[in-house]
This record gives sequence, structure tokens and C-alpha cells, in this order.
Amino acid sequence: MSSDSQSRRDAQFERLAQIADDMAATAETSANVHDQLAGSMPSAAEHAARDRLFAAAERRAAETFRAHELLPDDIREAVRAVRPAQPVTDPDQRQVDLDARIEDFHRREHQLREREDFLERREDYRTDRHDARDRAADDRDRTADARDRTADARDRTADARDRAADQREIDFETEQPRLE
Repeated sequence: MSSDSQSRRDAQFERLAQIADDMAATAETSANVHDQLAGSMPSAAEHAARDRLFAAAERRAAETFRAHELLPDDIREAVRAVRPAQPVTDPDQRQVDLDARIEDFHRREHQLREREDFLERREDYRTDRHDARDRAADDRDRTADARDRTADARDRTADARDRAADQREIDFETEQPRLE
């Protein structure tokens, strides 16, 4: 194995060991808090004992990782056995929670639909304003184009008159006898 891959493997095992140490420290802190609450909270002593077992299992896991070994099954099982359990939920309460979530979902969906409709109306209003402005600009352009065409037609008519007048003048001069 190359030294680069060995150093990466060392770093990975050290990272796993650090995570296990952090989990153990967190569990130990939780156990201390539960010990302090034992007088006022009925299940605090049980939680503290479970947290201490979890911390011990995580410390064993950290030692195993520092020895560059994967966790044996007994440590895995110890961690699984004492890690915080999922809260037990009453099926009726679960149904009530599910119904509340569905109701919240429908309410949120309705709010989003209303917001979307508002935004579409606003966009349509803006689009209508832009379209009206574009139509007005097109009308102004058509009016200006018509004025330009009328002016061009007048210019062509004037040019034709000027050419006709020039031609008449040329014809008149060519019909006159030359005085030499």
C-alpha cells in the first residue's frame, strides 16, 4: 500500500475515532444533566444509565478505530442496544399528528395557490400594460410611416414636376433657332 493511501486511511480512522469520542463526550454530558434532573424527572436516572453505557460503547469504538480496526459485532451491538431509542407513539396520536400535517399541507397548498394566482394576475397586468404601450408605440410608428410615405409621394410628385419642367425648358430651347 502506498504511503499516500496509508496516510488517507490513517486520517479516516482518526476521523472515525474523533467522531466516536465526540459522541461519547455528548453522551457523558447528557448523563450528567439527567443525573441532575433525577429528583424532578421520573425517568432521568434510566436515561443517565443508558447515556453512560452509550458513552462507554462509543469510547470502545474510538479505541478500536485508533487501532485501525473495524468495529467488531459486540461493539456494534452495544452501541445499537444503548443508543437513544425512538419515542413510542400512540397510534391514535400518530393519526391525529398525521391529520394535522395533512391539514397544514392543504392550508399551505391553498396559500401557495393564492400567491401564485396573485403573481399571475400581477404579471398579466404588467403584460397588459406593456402590450398596451407596445400597441401605442406601433400605432405611432404606423402614423409616422404614413406621414413619411405621404411626404415621399409629395417629393416624388415634385421631382416629377421639376423633371417635366426641365424637359419642357430643354425642349423649348432645342426648338428655338440658335443665334450664332
